[in-house]
Amino acid sequence: MIRIRKVSKEDIETIVEMWRKDLIDYHLCLKRHPVIASYWSFVPGVDKIARAHMKRILNSKKYIFLVAVEGKKIVGYTKVIIKKRWRGFSDKKEVYIDELAVKTGYRGKGVGSRLLKEIEKRAKKLGIKFLTLEADVENLKTLKFYKKHKFEKYHVQMVKEVG
Repeated sequence: MIRIRKVSKEDIETIVEMWRKDLIDYHLCLKRHPVIASYWSFVPGVDKIARAHMKRILNSKKYIFLVAVEGKKIVGYTKVIIKKRWRGFSDKKEVYIDELAVKTGYRGKGVGSRLLKEIEKRAKKLGIKFLTLEADVENLKTLKFYKKHKFEKYHVQMVKEVG
């Protein structure tokens, strides 16, 4: 049975490993687009940077940082940012899903859906109405997953290399 809980300091190494291995669909998309790969290219020591960032946000009120656990094994995680919206919007905050990853052998088994439901529950508890995220336009599995959960296309982010 899958449980969702807050990330602990002891979870960080597993999450960094998942970030590297199980967000592979995203990283593969970068290889298809040389300009974007160049834009998002990983600097040497990026694991150390990611690890430090994850430790820093563990107890931050600006983040929701959760793991999906089966027994004692971490099978998924999500890192969510609670953001202020531009003052022209009637709603003052939104929840931005920065990362959501599920271990390869656990995909299609409801782990991602459980993580999303928990994010929604926590957003509602905070009085936040909107969840936002970015997904690669060619990652059809990911797009299908979010559409299944009633996400709608809002805008397209584009990148151009100039130098």
